[in-house]
Amino acid sequence: MAKKKEHKSYDRDEESYPIRMLTMLDHGHYGPQRAGPHRMNHAWAQTLIAAIESGMRFEPEDFGKIYCYFNGREWMGRGNGRGERFYWHAVGFRNVSACRSFENWRGRQPFIVDGVTSYSCGLWTGHDFRRRDRATVGCVFEWQGKHVTVASFAEDGESMAAVHREWNGKRYAIAHRFKITHAGLRKAHRVRKEMQ
Repeated sequence: MAKKKEHKSYDRDEESYPIRMLTMLDHGHYGPQRAGPHRMNHAWAQTLIAAIESGMRFEPEDFGKIYCYFNGREWMGRGNGRGERFYWHAVGFRNVSACRSFENWRGRQPFIVDGVTSYSCGLWTGHDFRRRDRATVGCVFEWQGKHVTVASFAEDGESMAAVHREWNGKRYAIAHRFKITHAGLRKAHRVRKEMQ
């Protein structure tokens, strides 16, 4: 009598599905014709975006693994801004596990802001007002009575830089720069709640 083949279920000790997708690309290299590094970097970036946008579950260590094992410094970026576009997608598509994995990799707590808006991120299009959400590079919110745009996050994860632009007759130029901390955001949120 032939043995019944057992269906192998997903084991938590195995890699997550986003890592598996990137691994399949790495091993496949588009079939018999090996892809060049530029093509692979683009494919890895698009695959990671697809995993985020489809709502796949990310493990806390996934972004760190992706950066280390899949040539991440070439396609995720280097320096302080590395990976921010993927965080932008994760926040925009409300993939909380991807947000947390990114935050774990970068060693920072999320900057939660009131009344955040952003522009065009697939389903996250136009002026998408959100009462309270994570700040990303490029998002807009009100700070000290001015509409500011997040420009960057500090390497240590303790603050973010935001700018307010005003029309100077020729173009929109930076009129004010702000260094915004977690404590400052908490204080502004308390004040806003008390005023309601």
